[in-house]
Amino acid sequence: MSRDSVKLYNALSVLFPKEQLESPAFLVSLDPETLKKAFRAKVMQCHPDLIHNLPESFRRSRHERFIRIHEAYEFLNVCLETAREKGENIPWPQFKKKITSDVAKQRAPQRKLIFAVGGAKGGIGKTILSANLSAGLASLGKRVIAVDLDLGGANLHLHLGLKFPPLTLQHYFKDGKPLNELCLDTAVKNLRIIAGDSSNLGMANILTAQKKKLIKDLQDLPADYVVIDLGGDTSYNVVDFFLAADERIAVTSPEPSSVLDVYNFIKVSLLRYLNKTIFDTMKPDEARMFQGHINELKGLVFEATSSAGNRRIKRIDELLSHACERNADWGLFLQEKMAKFCPYLVVNMTEAGANDNIATRIAEIARQNLSINILTLPSISFDQEVKNVVHYLVPVLLERPKSQASRCVFNILRTILQRHVGDSGLGQLLENATDEKIAPAFFQFIKGETGTTFGSKERKVDQVYAGWR
Repeated sequence: MSRDSVKLYNALSVLFPKEQLESPAFLVSLDPETLKKAFRAKVMQCHPDLIHNLPESFRRSRHERFIRIHEAYEFLNVCLETAREKGENIPWPQFKKKITSDVAKQRAPQRKLIFAVGGAKGGIGKTILSANLSAGLASLGKRVIAVDLDLGGANLHLHLGLKFPPLTLQHYFKDGKPLNELCLDTAVKNLRIIAGDSSNLGMANILTAQKKKLIKDLQDLPADYVVIDLGGDTSYNVVDFFLAADERIAVTSPEPSSVLDVYNFIKVSLLRYLNKTIFDTMKPDEARMFQGHINELKGLVFEATSSAGNRRIKRIDELLSHACERNADWGLFLQEKMAKFCPYLVVNMTEAGANDNIATRIAEIARQNLSINILTLPSISFDQEVKNVVHYLVPVLLERPKSQASRCVFNILRTILQRHVGDSGLGQLLENATDEKIAPAFFQFIKGETGTTFGSKERKVDQVYAGWR
């Protein structure tokens, strides 16, 4: 049952949207004609006769997709024909329920999601945001580890209830203690922290080999989510930690100096990403595409990203043009990599009633000058409650979950999680949450914003929420 079921589910996923597969009525009514229509609609997007004018790499990927669609169609046709010959109906609804666990087991395990919160200026609320994002994720019943990588000014532990952490990154760098053994419990359920230690000389100046090992160990931490708090500069260490994350969040405040700093932080991160990261993480099939000319592309990228005054290529759009002129696949390779860079931007401590278009303006300038997309997150309003709660050494989400600042953090979490799990997935996360302090406020925020309800948990949520002051 297991292997065949997974094959059947995967074939259905190729031809039909996930939402349709979740409908028992659709699965019961599936017939050869419906299957043929879905096949024709999909295959028109990548049929070999219709893509001959595209670049080689595009044609290759579309052809591979065409083969997958054709194989899925043939397999499902056989399944339907076999069922008809036997005079039986394929038990689609029962199959859907049984297969969920099989697919989860046989597909590659979901890799943890790593968040990095950075910016080129101190005092703009990066650490407070890191602490509250961590608390919000932990409230969903997920294992979360917050990591303080502000190596020269570590204080994340003070926002999560720890005054004097007994274990810090000092024990990792100096004593060789495994990173996962440095995790300490915090004031928030399901949330642990790996604390920094900036009281020792040299902690902010780790070696390249130490940095690479740390990045690898971060990816192996036993957690569903890892949230990294970074320092306020554009050093290689900070930028490389930022680029090592799946979700990169750049923070600014409304002040002009902070806006300029965050733009420069994003720009420097992009240059480092192009200059180093895309080549360090290049897959074998990508390397083969260059047929031994990889150093030539590296030279073009280095010229565009260096600070030399006599360089021929000075802008990112010029780099893309030169790469395309040299080889269309090279230009396409760079465009695809740049599309994956795509950081988030959040403006913190905005004034009530202020025109909230700072992030939009920065994103527009980045599109024009850097040829990248920036995903703007909901801004965070200035809230005196945040300053009040800091003295309690806990996140504002824990102490004041109904505050305006907490609602802003919920909005940010909703925006990010929706991209990964969709509305239904976010609703499921909230329904499965066991936290009774932060999660109910999260429920109420989502309910008020979207009208979503939470089934049997609705009454309990309302009771808990009504009891707060």
